[in-house]
Formats: sequence, structure tokens, C-alpha cells
Amino acid sequence: MRCLTAIPAAIAMATLTVLTPASAQDRPTLSQEFLIGTWRFDGTCASGWGMGLVADGEVWFDEWGQRLWVLEGDTIHMILQESEAGSEEVLGVVALSIRIEAVGRQAFTGLFVGRGETISATRCE
Repeated sequence: MRCLTAIPAAIAMATLTVLTPASAQDRPTLSQEFLIGTWRFDGTCASGWGMGLVADGEVWFDEWGQRLWVLEGDTIHMILQESEAGSEEVLGVVALSIRIEAVGRQAFTGLFVGRGETISATRCE
């Protein structure tokens, strides 16, 4: 069995560098500009489980809602008109909020406020 101290210092430093999480300055600043785009919550870009945030404040959420969004601090607030896929008939209005932490250029984690459900969002093109 090898002892960690037997590893040369250069290799140990390289290992520590690889395992150390990105510093705060490497992370993007949480802003409206960072959030604009299409995000999926299932780890792929193949499903409708996600949202699209547009620069003019429009949002679509999952396959059932669309309307308006705003970023306030670390929370996205959405007002969504609920409808069946492919229909313009409004079934109701839903308010959703996601408290987020930007974790990388192409991803963030979040928590649905009031629901306790955690999500991991991936940016899709």
C-alpha cells in the first residue's frame, strides 16, 4: 500500500488542482444575460422538461406554460398561462419561482420555491 506522502509534490499538486472545484471568479455572474436561452432539467436536450427565457421577458415552461419572467436577486419569477400543448386556450395562471446558483457557463442548479424540488439545468442550443 502506498502512502500519499510518497507521491512527488508536482503530481500531488496536479491532482489537487484537478479535484479542486472552480473558484468563484471562474463562475459566470448570475444575470439576465446569463439566463437567456433554452434550459433542460433532465440532463438532455431531447425532452420538453425545461424552459426558455427570452431577453424581452417572455418565457415558455415545460410543454404547458408561457408568458413572463424576471430575475430578482438569485430568483427567477415566472407568471405562466397554462394550456394544453398545441392549444391557445388558457386553462389557468401559475406563478413559479426558482432560486438559482449559477454553477458553470452551461448549467445551474435550482430549487423550486415553496415546493422543495431541486433541479439541475443544462443549456441547450
